[in-house]
Order: sequence, then structure tokens, then C-alpha cells
Amino acid sequence: LIVAMNEMGISGSRIRSLTKEYYRQTPELSWQPAAEEIVLTQENWSLYLGQKEYYRCFERFFQELIANEPEAVRVCFSAMEDGIYAYDFCGLIRLAYAFESGQKDELARALAFLAAGYQPLSFALPAKETKVFIEQISGLREKREKYLLTEQGLFRRMREIAENKKYLQDFACLEEENLNIYTLRAAAIRLARETDEDELKYLFCAVHAFRVVASLFSKLPERIQQFYLAMQAMYLAIGAPALKAPEEAPEKQWPLIFQLCAVSERVASLFFVYSCYRENQFAPSSIYSQMAYQIIHREMKR
Repeated sequence: LIVAMNEMGISGSRIRSLTKEYYRQTPELSWQPAAEEIVLTQENWSLYLGQKEYYRCFERFFQELIANEPEAVRVCFSAMEDGIYAYDFCGLIRLAYAFESGQKDELARALAFLAAGYQPLSFALPAKETKVFIEQISGLREKREKYLLTEQGLFRRMREIAENKKYLQDFACLEEENLNIYTLRAAAIRLARETDEDELKYLFCAVHAFRVVASLFSKLPERIQQFYLAMQAMYLAIGAPALKAPEEAPEKQWPLIFQLCAVSERVASLFFVYSCYRENQFAPSSIYSQMAYQIIHREMKR
């Protein structure tokens, strides 16, 4: 959040104010004092994956790795690739923002966050094929009543979907050449623009993050397929909201959009605007400033 707001030129006092409130709403993480005594190495670090109390140990481990053996970071990341969906994609988003900020300490903290909060999620691939990705996702709305989800929390619901063999019949095994980062982005844009769900704003941010860290994945085509299936599961997990044609939005300049962001109270909106800005830098298009303005203007009217 600090990286995003700083890149948008938001004042330090406003950043401190919003992050203080954000921190107040976040339950404090406790850990066992004995965990501080553990020294993680490349031989034993994976034994502690998913154990939150070892976050500080992971932070020190990755700080040393980045400083002394940066190529080894890629090897470690490959062991956590199926854990990028946990905490509503926040670990993946944080990692990408750390990459873009160029701050090595923040990169170490982001990797430690992924490691300490590691929760794997993977989908079996059925034999069905499709080439129309957004229609495949939106079509799940008609089928959502077939799948009564009992778990609480977005990630747990996604995992419940992944473990439902009957549900996989509605998933699509996608031809590699027809599914790529660009089609992921196109689907995420539609979902973010045509609903007003914070989770789908985070999903767009996650697609931006996925692009940023794509070079770290050991088998990118397979990971793209898994990510698309996670997108479908996420859409269903939040109730498959109806897609509505967005209002026409004027194209605004980024400085004005950033000024409006300075009074935003919604973290999802700030992340979304920042990711729109970064995607526009990567592949310029008026759609990004239109989306960013639409989201922040909609918030201002409330």
C-alpha cells in the first residue's frame, strides 16, 4: 500500500494516516519466541513453509539470499508457485510491488510473507476446451446453485471448489497458444469494470502482479492455466455477480486521478488505480485511465 501511494505522489502525512488506520484494523500476528532462534538455510527452509511464526526467520533468510545468491531466489520461488493465491492474492501483489519498487528489503519481506503464509492451491485439468474466456467465466453464474459452498473466506471457498470433482466438469482445459498473460488481463478488465466487487479489483491487481513476476515461474504456460482456473473459482466463490455494461467513462489525466486517490478510503481502489497505472506504462491504452477514473469517481459519489 505504501509503495502504491508513494508512486502516485500522495503526501507522506496522508500515507501515514491511511496505513495507521489499515494497521489498526489488522489483527496482530503473534509468534513463538523460540522461532527466532531457528536459522533457515537452503537445505531446511522449505520444512517451515506455511508456519506464520517463522516469518522473521524467512525474512532474514531471503535478505541473505538476495544479497549473496540472488539466482537461488528463483529456485525458492518455484517451491511456492502454487501458493500465490493465498490471502486473496495479496502475497502475489505484494511481491510484484516489491519488484517494481526496487527495494531489496521489501522484496525479502514479500517473499517471507509468501513463505510464512504458504497455502497451496491447484486444479485438475479436464479434457474440455474453450477459446472464449470471459464467456466461460460469466457462464458459471447459471451453474452456481449447483455448488453449495460451505466454507467461510474467499481462499477456503476457492480450495473447496478445486477439490470438487464434479465442478471440474465446468472448467476448461485451455489450449496453450490461446491462453496467455494478455487474455488473462482482458478477462480481468471485464470482470473489474462490469462489477463493483472489491475482490475482482484485487483480481485485476493480481493479473498485473502475475505479469511482473512471470519470469520467476518455472513452467509459465502451466501456471497461466492454473491462474485462469483460479480466476474462475474466485468468481464463483464470491457468488458469480452479474456482469453489467459499464458506464461511459471520460479519459482523464493521471495527475487528476492521483489527486482523487489522496482522499480515497478504500484500499482496493488504491491498489486498482496503481495497477491500472502500471499496466498503462507497460502497454499504453486509454482503457486504464478510464477504468481508474471510473472506480475512484464512483467512490467519491458515495
